[in-house]
Amino acid sequence: MQFSGYLQTLSKGVVACWSSLGWAVLFGVCVSLMTLNVSANETPQKLQVVVSIPPLKFIAEDVMGEQADVRLISQNGSPHHKVMRPSDIQMLLDADLILWVGQELEQYLVRFVNRSKATSLPLIAHTSEENHRHPDEEHGASDDHAGHSHHGHNNSVDPHLWMSPTAVQEYVAVLRDHLSAMTPAHAHDFKTNSERLMAAIDESRLAWQVQVKPYIGQPYFVYHDAYAYLERELGLDSVAVLTVNPGVKPSAKKLGQLSRQLSGVTQACVFYEPEFQQVKLDRVTTAQLHYQLLDPLGSKQSLPSSDTLQYIEFISRLVGDLTGCLSKL
Repeated sequence: MQFSGYLQTLSKGVVACWSSLGWAVLFGVCVSLMTLNVSANETPQKLQVVVSIPPLKFIAEDVMGEQADVRLISQNGSPHHKVMRPSDIQMLLDADLILWVGQELEQYLVRFVNRSKATSLPLIAHTSEENHRHPDEEHGASDDHAGHSHHGHNNSVDPHLWMSPTAVQEYVAVLRDHLSAMTPAHAHDFKTNSERLMAAIDESRLAWQVQVKPYIGQPYFVYHDAYAYLERELGLDSVAVLTVNPGVKPSAKKLGQLSRQLSGVTQACVFYEPEFQQVKLDRVTTAQLHYQLLDPLGSKQSLPSSDTLQYIEFISRLVGDLTGCLSKL
């Protein structure tokens, strides 16, 4: 009986202990599980990405989708000549990633990029030399280039690499790898989006080549040397470039040269740009000239439908504007 009484006393003690501690222990376990669940479901903070020109914004958003906030530096002027606003400077300083063409074109950005904590991915530095064009080497000491340089940089690479679909494909692969390293949780999205864009460029390039084929050899002039990469991939070639430095109007000597080049031409297209004053050439020729706006920065491009890749839309519009004018000749 004594032993039986002892067991009863012990069992009552265990129950009392559970009553006082058990629920506290159980509550602690539940809270821990809830905390783990919340942590597992937390969305990684979006990358803050700053881009210098609209075409890089198109590329970035095509690759990143909704996994990053992509912001564009104010487009007050051309990339050749721009004054930074305080809000733009702060964006650069707060960014995680900066996409820009490079110091060859955007000297105004260099000191701010150097001050920022962000990863910097200049387009020119992250594409291979074989995809670069060197206009000084191509033209030698012609009237267009003697004593000058491409936008003020002697023996420099043509900086308009966003106009090369091939170079853009190379850059997309670099961008994908950096993004995946920075936010591994979205690596699959970046891979899927980049593969879609690169495949679309391959498919669209063939369509663009077919689109321009009937107009190869038709005479046309461009305001400045921004289109050579695209022309090279499509088989086109302008008769002349109106100015080496887009901030300077064509000289009298240059206009005389253009007059000689137009000799015997009855019709030609002249492509000008929204950032620069339109140059009228009618006074130097009797040829019928058709003027057409080209937008090499995509500054006037509205947002495409959700299933359209913005970079593809950008190049397609340029090709459409080119052929639209050339079809009138």
